Amino acid sequence: MFSTRVPADLAPNRLTVAERAIRARGGRLIDLTETNPTRVGLAYPQDAPAALASPAGLSYDPQPFGLAEARRPIEALGIQPSDDPTAIARRHLRAMPRSLRTLLRTMGALEARGGVLASYLLFESSYTTELMRLGRSDAEARRADIEGYLAGARRPGR
Repeated sequence: MFSTRVPADLAPNRLTVAERAIRARGGRLIDLTETNPTRVGLAYPQDAPAALASPAGLSYDPQPFGLAEARRPIEALGIQPSDDPTAIARRHLRAMPRSLRTLLRTMGALEARGGVLASYLLFESSYTTELMRLGRSDAEARRADIEGYLAGARRPGR
């Protein structure tokens, strides 16, 4: 007995009928639900089988927290904007359409911390240009740190 969720009529649905017709004509379908990489036509590198010949692959030693190599600390470089994006957004609020400014004011979004919401909504050229200028300036000020980070060197002070 089938579940009551399974329809009594097990005839192929429209999608199945269309799929069969395409395949019958020699057409090709891409099944985005396929999880077997060997059946989706991926081109593997010629040296892929060599990875199976590695001695490390001969032993199975599961670790409860994963391999130590995968848990090692990674370097990260964080750069905070030298000017508050919320303050920049407030300077450019006049560039927003009046109706949107009215809506933001009605919602209270133009009060003390409302610039945060405005900064997400504000994509006017003058605002984005100022943000990009700030980003370039901040990156230039930290050029040595960024280049060292990208080269794999440790950051200053670490």
